[in-house]
Amino acid sequence: MASEPETQHRMGVDLDTYHEFVAWVADEPDEAKMAFSARGESEDTAARTTASVGEWTLGGDQMGEERHHELHYGVPPEIETEMGFADPADRIEAVETALSALTACINATVTYNALEAGIDMDDVTTSASLSVDPRYLLGQTDEAEGMLGDPEIEVDIESDGLDDADRERLASFYERSPVYRMLTDSHPNEPSVTVHED
Repeated sequence: MASEPETQHRMGVDLDTYHEFVAWVADEPDEAKMAFSARGESEDTAARTTASVGEWTLGGDQMGEERHHELHYGVPPEIETEMGFADPADRIEAVETALSALTACINATVTYNALEAGIDMDDVTTSASLSVDPRYLLGQTDEAEGMLGDPEIEVDIESDGLDDADRERLASFYERSPVYRMLTDSHPNEPSVTVHED
């Protein structure tokens, strides 16, 4: 009696299951569409926010009812001290979080596409930085242009024995990152803002 072939794993992923999932995404794009959200509530101290993420949707169906993650935002204590905060605290700055999310998303995107393409790779490390001119943020100018510098992004991928074609493919996968597209593509938006009276 012939034995069944062993399941192949790469980077901690069952390849058969992974390829089945990717094929399902291709065949059922509406059912596979995901939507994520976040909510931020201001704290008593200015510029501090507790944000939370949890539920999300897959194909319009609610998922993740049991998930709840909190993130606590502010600015570095040196800035709070200079701005006159009574009790400076070390919080993650929102721009830092956007940049860290970008690095995580690029890393995942490179990994996903390497798995799909059958390209062996070891590690991927992404670094990102962005300069911010705070004058528009703090109401000292009405010119938004120039508030943000151009993002500087470096993606370092470790892999041995690749030919030029696979190396070139690996180097292009970052472009598929949703967070990269969110931060670098144009997304004109007009938030819904409501001012409530006490």
